[in-house]
Amino acid sequence: MTLRNINIMRTKYFLLLFLLLLGAGCATSQYGSEATAVLEEGEPSIADTTFLYDSRVIALETKDDALIARVNRLIEWKGNLYILDKAGKQVVAFNMDGKHLFTIHRVGMGPEYSAVMDVAIDKRKNQLVLLTEPSALLRFDAEGNFISSRKLPGYYHSIALDGDFIYLENETYANGRLSENSITAIHGEETTGLLEPLIEIAPFCFIAGHQLSASSPVLFTRKFDNTIYKLENQSVSPSYTIDFMNETFPEDAKDKVYDCRDLNKFS
Repeated sequence: MTLRNINIMRTKYFLLLFLLLLGAGCATSQYGSEATAVLEEGEPSIADTTFLYDSRVIALETKDDALIARVNRLIEWKGNLYILDKAGKQVVAFNMDGKHLFTIHRVGMGPEYSAVMDVAIDKRKNQLVLLTEPSALLRFDAEGNFISSRKLPGYYHSIALDGDFIYLENETYANGRLSENSITAIHGEETTGLLEPLIEIAPFCFIAGHQLSASSPVLFTRKFDNTIYKLENQSVSPSYTIDFMNETFPEDAKDKVYDCRDLNKFS
């Protein structure tokens, strides 16, 4: 398996978020005072040197408890690689020479989970934080030893940490109704909802990838919104809007609910 030795925690997320927005469509910004970037039409291409550097091949050790179905997130932290494999319901750790360090797979053992939605690093505590289903935050030390579990009240897709703050991307449409906010910010025992949700015209179509960045400050994008948001402390503010020009999702097409196949016709 080929991996690039890139620092996911510090890479330039603007380009990645821009590409995610490009596939998601857009809407009018809720703010209007932020800087605007205009989409220039041309041959589709990506300057990968913008976010890839110092490439190398790492041959990962192959053993029964280190088999990976798919890499959903790759984090480099203090000389180790942490790989989220959602299909395998696990997080697998290797050193930079490819030697397997440990695997977190708590299916059928307490505290157990049925799925791993995302993983992040708590830099201050040097801990792995797993966002799981049933909805909880599970903490592990740098050697993969379980530390603690915290139940969560809602349903979430992804997680990002910045200092003492935890940000969770809310499930847009859960239990047959629209969520009250797009983001949940956690600071100690205090929980704050951020960013009112848009009208959900594609409730069951989730855009692949991560809408929360692992940068500092944390950046966030969402479906049908042309704004890149900045999350700091327990507040949200716009950083950029993207003018998609002719590729903008038409306003007059937002009068119905789409299934994923219909929605793809606009993308």
